[in-house]
Amino acid sequence: MAAFIGKIKRAYEKNKAEAQALVTGRMPSFVYGVKQFKDIPVFCFHLAKFPAFENQLQFLNKNGYRTLTSDELFERLVDKDYKNDGKEIVLTFDDGMASVWTVVYPLLKKYNHKIVSFILPGLMDEGKALGDNIDDVNSEKEKVALSERDFSDNPLCNWKEIIEMHESGFVDFQSHGMVHSLISVSPKIIDFIHPKFDTYHYGNIFIPVYRDAESKDSREKILGHPVYKYATRLSGKQRYFDSVDLRQACARFVKANGGEDFFEARTWRSRLKDVVRKHEVVLDTKNYESTEQMRQEIIGEVKKSKVEIEKKLNKMVSHFCFPWFVGSDVSVAVLKEIGYLSAHLGETNGFKKSGRTDSPLLINRVQAEYLLALPGDGSHSLFQVLKSKIIR
Repeated sequence: MAAFIGKIKRAYEKNKAEAQALVTGRMPSFVYGVKQFKDIPVFCFHLAKFPAFENQLQFLNKNGYRTLTSDELFERLVDKDYKNDGKEIVLTFDDGMASVWTVVYPLLKKYNHKIVSFILPGLMDEGKALGDNIDDVNSEKEKVALSERDFSDNPLCNWKEIIEMHESGFVDFQSHGMVHSLISVSPKIIDFIHPKFDTYHYGNIFIPVYRDAESKDSREKILGHPVYKYATRLSGKQRYFDSVDLRQACARFVKANGGEDFFEARTWRSRLKDVVRKHEVVLDTKNYESTEQMRQEIIGEVKKSKVEIEKKLNKMVSHFCFPWFVGSDVSVAVLKEIGYLSAHLGETNGFKKSGRTDSPLLINRVQAEYLLALPGDGSHSLFQVLKSKIIR
């Protein structure tokens, strides 16, 4: 039940910004029925399924849509005289999921479209070889199966695949930070790591990064570890450094009382809370990083990612996408200082800014399901889009 409730909470957190944007008129104008829109819709994908993504590209071709790179989008955003003819859009993919290689790339070549892929160099494998993609198999069943690599033991593109896609010109690789970090921001414990704790299907990215006994960052899934109130690294919030001793005491208690079997009893949470209550933790300002430490950590996260991608691909990286769709004044300032020209969020700005903005450092995006609501032959109504999202 706790795992189910956790998923519901994450679904709410993920979609509340979209709902707010929809009712406050912050979505791209086509969503509200404007046929000849002048804004540039930027669509956010994470993964792609076959044949659904092919259907989307066929829709774009049938209706004369053109897809832009991140540089092309930036040039239009800063050009005061630019006017969209209602046919220019941007397709962005976050994280560098394997389906960008297995499904998206072959179809981009087939239909002559481009995407922007925001990747996490700290989580990418070098790769011993290119994996199969839908061009390598014949049956629809095999192509559908290749879509599922996103949820395999090899869920992200490797560098060999990324390099080939980059050299083709169909995929514009830009930065998504290094490792999609969450950090603890409060001494408030909201959960404990347990066997059914959803760590996400790659990189344990749902586990807030913590310092181990050697002061190295870790995301290892250790049963019993407390999970503190957290936020994304780029949120502008100061990191709380939890007690290593308390963390280890909780883990030892679980191990001494049956390991995974400990969590079969309904009382496991209350028993771990007793361990916490008996373990005195002294709270003072030393438990938090300083404002300057926070800023330096943000600099490290976004600068290292830029440098790593530039080194691997021999290209300039000038565009960024905020993990978790959340940014902050300090992270935007850092991006500008380092040399990024634009930054992408979700449906809303992700931090307290009033009014709609056309700033290249605060680009709003709309979820991929809305693509088929673009004007044209075969267009879906807003009602159809929302109905499909609810069912999904």
